[in-house]
Amino acid sequence: MSRTDQAMSVALTLRRAGVALALSHALGCAPAPIADPVPGIPERHQRHVVASDFGLQWPLTADAATLACADDAVVARVNGQDHALNGVARERGYSSIDSWLRPKRALWPPTNPLKGMRQEDRQSLFAELAACEETAGASACRLALQESRGLASSELAQIEGEGRERNWPPLAPGLDSVQVLLDAGLMLCR
Repeated sequence: MSRTDQAMSVALTLRRAGVALALSHALGCAPAPIADPVPGIPERHQRHVVASDFGLQWPLTADAATLACADDAVVARVNGQDHALNGVARERGYSSIDSWLRPKRALWPPTNPLKGMRQEDRQSLFAELAACEETAGASACRLALQESRGLASSELAQIEGEGRERNWPPLAPGLDSVQVLLDAGLMLCR
């Protein structure tokens, strides 16, 4: 899935969620009571969400959460604990959501993989290049790797770029973005 397709999918998911919420308000339908509401925030500014509502963009390891918004502070209640989804909520003392975030997954193919070399070999070389950076003779180490693999310096740079883009080891895994939940939560402030 290209980044454009991914962005369009997120926008469509949010649009659907917003339309459903707007229709329920316009038709006077009372939403179902929130099973696990965020204390101190009116239920009309809360919504129960599940992973299937967001598809591949769902960033949490838990399958469901309650989103809530009060004065632009967006909070997610996960398994009975309230967590900040934005800086406003963090300033109000809500804890970080990071412990519930999935490790970042690459949802699209790499933008510029080195052709003719298997991914496993590129990942191994990337790890070796990272180890070179930890040595006093980093330049000599890189040159030795380049020569032993028969690669041009531009190919080495290409592999490094792909490794950073795909967050290959030994890089610490990043965490999924909460943006899709934040956007849905901000809609509840209105």
